[in-house]
Amino acid sequence: MTQDRRSAPSSAFPSAARPGVHPALAAHAARFGQKIVQTGQRTHTLIGYNIANVSIIDAPEGLILVDAMAQEDDARRARADIQARFPDKRIRAVIYTHFHNDHINGVEGFVSASDVASGEVQVWAHADLMHYVTEVSAGTGPIMGRRASYTFGAALPRGEEGFVHAGLGLPHNPGPRGFIAPTHTVSERTTVSLCGLALELIPIPSETDDMVGVFLPDEQIFLTGDCIQGETYPNLYTLRGTPYRDPMQWVATIDWIRHVLRPRAVVPHHGHPLTDADAIDDVLTAYRDAIQFTHDQTVRFINQGFGPEEIALKLTLPEHLAQHPWLGEFYGTLRHCIPAIYVGKMGWFSGDPVDLDPLPKAERAARMVRLMGGVETVAKEASRAYEQGDYLWAAEMLAYLVSLDPEGSSARKARAQALRGWSYAQSNPNWRNWGLSCAMELDPPAADQSARKQLVMAPPAVINAFPPGNILRGMATRLKVEDTDSRHVTVGFHIVDKGLHHALELRRCVCEFHAQAPATLDVDLSFERSFLTALVSGQTNWVAGIEAGDVVLRAGTAEAAKAFFACFEPPRAPHTISLVSR
Repeated sequence: MTQDRRSAPSSAFPSAARPGVHPALAAHAARFGQKIVQTGQRTHTLIGYNIANVSIIDAPEGLILVDAMAQEDDARRARADIQARFPDKRIRAVIYTHFHNDHINGVEGFVSASDVASGEVQVWAHADLMHYVTEVSAGTGPIMGRRASYTFGAALPRGEEGFVHAGLGLPHNPGPRGFIAPTHTVSERTTVSLCGLALELIPIPSETDDMVGVFLPDEQIFLTGDCIQGETYPNLYTLRGTPYRDPMQWVATIDWIRHVLRPRAVVPHHGHPLTDADAIDDVLTAYRDAIQFTHDQTVRFINQGFGPEEIALKLTLPEHLAQHPWLGEFYGTLRHCIPAIYVGKMGWFSGDPVDLDPLPKAERAARMVRLMGGVETVAKEASRAYEQGDYLWAAEMLAYLVSLDPEGSSARKARAQALRGWSYAQSNPNWRNWGLSCAMELDPPAADQSARKQLVMAPPAVINAFPPGNILRGMATRLKVEDTDSRHVTVGFHIVDKGLHHALELRRCVCEFHAQAPATLDVDLSFERSFLTALVSGQTNWVAGIEAGDVVLRAGTAEAAKAFFACFEPPRAPHTISLVSR
């Protein structure tokens, strides 16, 4: 029987869901007005300038900047207010609490790369920060950029039809993003003297393994980065994608802060400082209890044979935690964090053999639509569910129709309407932003600016910090194996100004990286390190580089080089990656 692949009729949903903002989300967003909050004698925290806070420590010989925002325009506005408050002092040191973009990519709005290069400004971070910066950006940078744009609603309009708040702070605004690599690093609790002030830099693995806290021993103030994520349930998993975040390591870190360090003030870099001893104890205890509850109860039900979706539906926070003012689900949620714990403990397999050999998505959609009575019946049932406010069920049914006809505009538009209806009712900004961003993918506006508004995971300043070998090794993940089954060729890459000579060996569907090029090469190329930055930034490609003379042939022919590079897919621009349109 041939499946009818027609799309749902364009009249499926005659009325659009009314835009709106969940009252709890609106109230939460109102707390994040722009302000500078002073803690103790020296610490001034800028809130509401960007998605993340930054802090200025007023030291005897200059200012110490802790974290650096997500982009440079917002950073410059913050710097102007810092200069107004401290007209006679300059920023002489920067401390990154961890590698996430919203804490490092605005740094050149505060200090210049030349001042760092000259030694006038020091940049401190965990010893592993550069590993995470390069691994995240070089490996899964394109999809992470796309998914981060959905998480933070980067392409959405502002207001009740789109982005309202990020849960942690203001939106990721478009603008220049840079990076300056650390000049000094720590891997254990270290006392340093910066600008004439003694500080302790303390590794506090939690949201990330490279998290560093900044402790002012004279005032017992502890700047915690994202170990405490502000007035929201912690994001034990982020929807944009992340390696496993170990909940019990996070708990152990908070317990160390509670029982060993015992600070008199806690300054998170999302949300607001805590300066009362009782409040600190209450928040830290509730925060770690919520994390441990989520972990322990997930493991409890794993051991009873339940799968991640079942566990997520079973568990809710105890009332005293659910109602705690620092545990509203405005960033993390139990529903999307529990499956991450399951996968972190057990891997992806649910235990159902059907999951081992599932039907292809389009075939499953065709069979389900046929079983449900055909396209027209599914469209009518989706319309009925939509009119009853059952938006997710409508969206799920319409997903089958989109899979049958990915380019069919009527099914896409109808599913977009359903996702918008669901999104407007969400109090969690990540869920709202994802739903509305997926709706925009399915039904883009006439003047689609989403490409311009995508979040860039690897701006040129970050790419400059990549080891050249990482860039070349990353090409293997774009190998078009369907074109290479019988090919065996080795190409050398001589990075002249770095004195490096790497190679890639294409050998029957696998591309092996050689840190040192072998003696025998089919093609050998030479170029400056700057060419790799232009390449990864999308400003050029290998063939254009050869033709322009930026890439010089040392051995082999241009035709052989071009044939080699034709075996690799070009890098994908994030805005071209479909998440729900297939």
